[in-house]
Amino acid sequence: MRRQLLLISSAFLLFAGPASAQETPPGGEQAGTLKKSGFNLSDFENQAVSKDQMAKMKTIADKRLGIISKLEKLLRDRPLYPRKAEVYFRLGELFWQQAKYEYLQARQKYDA
Repeated sequence: MRRQLLLISSAFLLFAGPASAQETPPGGEQAGTLKKSGFNLSDFENQAVSKDQMAKMKTIADKRLGIISKLEKLLRDRPLYPRKAEVYFRLGELFWQQAKYEYLQARQKYDA
């Protein structure tokens, strides 16, 4: 049984030979080359946030900082809080949002 399996698999490998997995696409492009899309992260970030949006984001960030301090106080005052994991998750989300706002603020200051 093993001999037959070995013989069949070796015959298959012998007859398969070198085969091309993909043909060259029409247009003559080489396989594996990337097309340039014209996407630029800094241009996107500059267009994504206007002055009005930054003003709204500032009010939201101020409220967010208040919520962060309340959640931290809750964890400090009640160390055995039964929903502690949810509070930590929420804190992580709020810190991430705050960091994103601070990054955009610093980016605008840098670009100005």
